Amino acid sequence: LANMSHELRTPVNGVLGMLELVRHTEPGPRQQHYLETARRSAETLLAIINGILDISKIESGKIELEQSPFDLRDLVEDVIETFGDAAYGKGLDLACFVPASLPTALIGDAARLRQILTNLIGNAVKFTENGQIGIRVEAVEADAASAMLAFEVSDTGIGIPADKQRHIFDAFAQADSSTTRRYGGTGLGLSIAKQLCEMMGGAIGLTSEPGKGATFRFTARFAQQRERAQSADIGIAPRRALVAMTHTLNRQSLNDHLSHWGIPARVVENGAAVLAELRGAAIRGLPFQLAIVDSSLPDASGGDLVRSIKADPANADLHLIILGLPDRQSEMIRDNAVGYLAKPVRQSALRAHLLAPSGQRLPSASSGLFMPPPEAAAGARVLLVEDNPVNLEVGVGILEGFGCKVDTATNGVEALGRYANGKYGLIFMDCQMPEMDGFKATAEIRKQEAGSGRRTPIVALTASAIEGDREQCLASGMDDYVPKPFTAEQMRTALTSWLERAGASNTQSKYEHLSLVSQVDAPALRNQPIDEAVLDRLSQLQREGRPDIVNRVITLFIEDAPGLLKELEEGAARGDMARLRHACHALKASSANVGALPLSTDCEELEALARTGIVPDAVMRVATIIEDYQQAHMALTARLPAVA
Repeated sequence: LANMSHELRTPVNGVLGMLELVRHTEPGPRQQHYLETARRSAETLLAIINGILDISKIESGKIELEQSPFDLRDLVEDVIETFGDAAYGKGLDLACFVPASLPTALIGDAARLRQILTNLIGNAVKFTENGQIGIRVEAVEADAASAMLAFEVSDTGIGIPADKQRHIFDAFAQADSSTTRRYGGTGLGLSIAKQLCEMMGGAIGLTSEPGKGATFRFTARFAQQRERAQSADIGIAPRRALVAMTHTLNRQSLNDHLSHWGIPARVVENGAAVLAELRGAAIRGLPFQLAIVDSSLPDASGGDLVRSIKADPANADLHLIILGLPDRQSEMIRDNAVGYLAKPVRQSALRAHLLAPSGQRLPSASSGLFMPPPEAAAGARVLLVEDNPVNLEVGVGILEGFGCKVDTATNGVEALGRYANGKYGLIFMDCQMPEMDGFKATAEIRKQEAGSGRRTPIVALTASAIEGDREQCLASGMDDYVPKPFTAEQMRTALTSWLERAGASNTQSKYEHLSLVSQVDAPALRNQPIDEAVLDRLSQLQREGRPDIVNRVITLFIEDAPGLLKELEEGAARGDMARLRHACHALKASSANVGALPLSTDCEELEALARTGIVPDAVMRVATIIEDYQQAHMALTARLPAVA
């Protein structure tokens, strides 16, 4: 299972990496939406693949649920948006209702909850040919410490016969054999969902009739975060609103949002009612200031309805927002000069439009790409412990870009010396280092802190994807875990999470959306030893008055790689799997940081094999890695002739 998950994960990482690179080429609004949806879909697939190792643990009772903070609304909206293109492509309507009064700052296993919802909504889209799909969340019970929530996923699809419902949650079960032939699937999804619900302290069930759709309802208990983010709804001006939508659940959701923001709304279901309400309100001297209109009302096309609204002088000051499909956004805005929100509508995107002055159009409100990023720490003292000079240079560039004051160490012994002489708000600690590794260094720091009332947050940096390594990080006293090659966004998240807990000051960074490297194996790049886009994005870390960062990183890579290649050759010749594994581990991350993706991928594959203790073709694989390096070296020196 470990080997299989690795083979599956590698090409998906390639997809994610390429999507990340394309996101930074300034695509248009429609392309931005497609890229964001593709990214979320790939991340969902990757999460499922990463969970393959855990599937067998579920039935043996050995799986452990994560307990991490997450935002319920963001998670549910992410999942429903992932299925937007698939659902709208079939002519289906999607609806999502997470009441504003619901506790959303929760602690639990967000990935497992996402897995359950993804399975249920995916099934709904698969088995529904016309009509609608909706997800509703409500609180069954809640107090200051925890909340039992109920999730309901309903569709208007083919339904499930009563005699099949008893076994629908059994492993490998389908309603009948024709279901597998027509729709595919393993039949494992609902069985896994049932067991995960029970592990979360809840249960799952369904109601259904053939030809009338199905409703799956499950419950799960989550802890509530003690320190919840304050609602940022100040600034939304009160106004009279008109809402026109076809889907009952969407009407309820939109009305709930507006009511929460102090905006009373009149709700109608068709275009004729929209025009009548607007005209009547104007005649009474109480005109609507805001109208939110679905572009797919049954009696009027979006464009025709907008033109009719704008043709009436009484609506000259109306703030009009159209809800529609992403691929109509540019056309609608260009032709009608209105606000536009792509369905399914996210609460944050709606709020952004309401905060904007009437008529002001916001960039790409269809996706989360332009949502305000978390604030990063400024002026905080951070210790970066990393033995690989390339990774060290990149890490320093990212952290200094966030405004941190950075000290560095190249092994555990140096880290302890730095720790003894300085007070740090956060330590990023590599795990595999010479002299003293990160595990031992962390354990020693925790030993020194014992009884002092002080605990410095320590975030592990490791290039290993093996689940046990993460457990070892946490067991040694580390607080969090960032995989290598790390991205600016991952570093920012760690800074925000741990420095805010310590009360450090925060600010935004110009690198808020920069993801430096791609953890990829891209078959299309096999004939391209260097991905130039990675180096171009590395240049975004350049700070005024500092040496050229691209030149510096490439120089360090060329100086460091030959020693690692020698370690690989000797490890392969002697059958020394530990030596082989450690050298691959180091070269994998540093080569990715300079865009040598084929080299990084081959190192990752050999490292995974070395972990098994048996690599019969080690010498041949090392020869391939050396060839990869030679091609990368030629490309790098050609790009920067000064680096020889």
